[in-house]
Amino acid sequence: MGLALEKRRLTAGTIAFAAAAALAAASVGCRGGGFGGGAGHPTADLTVSSQQGWTVTVFSLDASGSTDDDTPAAALEVRWDFDGDGHYDTDWSATKTAAHTYGAPGTYYPRVIVRDEIGRTDVASATIEVLDSDGLILTAPVGGETWEVGDDEDITWLSPGSLGNIVIEISRNGGSDWTEIATVADTGSYTWTVTGPFSDECLVQIYPESEPAMTRQSEEEFMVYETDRSVVLTDISPVTTERWLDIAGNEYADAFKASYDYDDANVTVYWASTAPSFVGRIEATGLKPNFAYQIKLCGVRSFLTSFENIGYLGRWWIDLGGTNYTDADYVANKDDPTRIIESYILFEHLVTDNDGAVTKVFNLKSTLHVIWSQELNSRDPGPLDSEIYTYSFTPSGPAYETALGATTQHLWLEHEWVNPRPAIGEAVMTAGAYVARVVLTEESFHQSGLGGTWATVLTGDVDFTVP
Repeated sequence: MGLALEKRRLTAGTIAFAAAAALAAASVGCRGGGFGGGAGHPTADLTVSSQQGWTVTVFSLDASGSTDDDTPAAALEVRWDFDGDGHYDTDWSATKTAAHTYGAPGTYYPRVIVRDEIGRTDVASATIEVLDSDGLILTAPVGGETWEVGDDEDITWLSPGSLGNIVIEISRNGGSDWTEIATVADTGSYTWTVTGPFSDECLVQIYPESEPAMTRQSEEEFMVYETDRSVVLTDISPVTTERWLDIAGNEYADAFKASYDYDDANVTVYWASTAPSFVGRIEATGLKPNFAYQIKLCGVRSFLTSFENIGYLGRWWIDLGGTNYTDADYVANKDDPTRIIESYILFEHLVTDNDGAVTKVFNLKSTLHVIWSQELNSRDPGPLDSEIYTYSFTPSGPAYETALGATTQHLWLEHEWVNPRPAIGEAVMTAGAYVARVVLTEESFHQSGLGGTWATVLTGDVDFTVP
């Protein structure tokens, strides 16, 4: 496996190295000028394989072009000072080539001293610029991306532009195995038409074809997914009160509240018919602006196996007048035909923009209790809860009476605690066929009145298989 990429800024050496890349990278060097070079003295000559390289580069140094008027070239002897500090690193030898690797970045001035048969000498030197791992930087994908099969995505990197061909590879199992995507010229980018299969453990790595040890790879895993089914969600009359405040608590205009109808929303869910979990994408327009929704997968009781798989990974609702029900409550009531029982997994959230639009890629790997706002609820996440999501916007448009000032809001997702469930990001769906509904529920942030009471507003039927 290659070296993991670290988050670093470009160093001064990197900038200097990039500028130096405009110079020829072919064999370069200079002739003598040391102690001889005149009549009857040797003339030293030194070439190096490249003036630029990395801490992993093996530089070839060649003094075989050195000459002398009286001593045959084969009889000339040399010593090497690889870093130019005035201290020679080798003994005298008739071998006029050497190889050296520099362990630290910097500018080096290697020298060779050439001696003829009667002891006369001459010196030649060269300049080598050595850079550390920042000489090649993978800039995309770095981790966390969601790439759909069939889309064109750019794999990008920074380099001096003189590395020859760059090999690009992908791993779909966290770096255990690698498959080549392409070998391309060192132009800094390659557009890849994404191919399957699905994986949420993808990494990309790149390296010069001539120096595989200079491997750079994504910092974190990203997801490649594909969708082959879709459904348009339909409006359902909510049995609880709708919310008429955005995520900052700003009230919508009276005219907007009077005219808004979820029938006018256009929400499509795309998903994979076969995948390790419920995976896909939601594209929506016409929802309430700057607004938070829960995304749920709800069981269908007539398909008992998937109904119970969903409930035992997520939550239950039973018409017993309470709110939080345990697995034991389900077992105690499941055979009562008079009871209304629902199973569902709250697994993700989405927040719309100022126009009520949003696109969200999802992968059911979390089982959640509710969404909280740091500003509205004055609560911070615990160690088992999600990261904090930041949303900045300036409320404006027909949904508001007047334009309001810019605001930044912070939301987080609470892990499911009523029943012991896996930590966020670690939920695993039981293998099997699923017949279910995907549902959007308004997030009320435990407010009341205009804050609503978690109205379920849109739904659509889905079916898929977890192998």
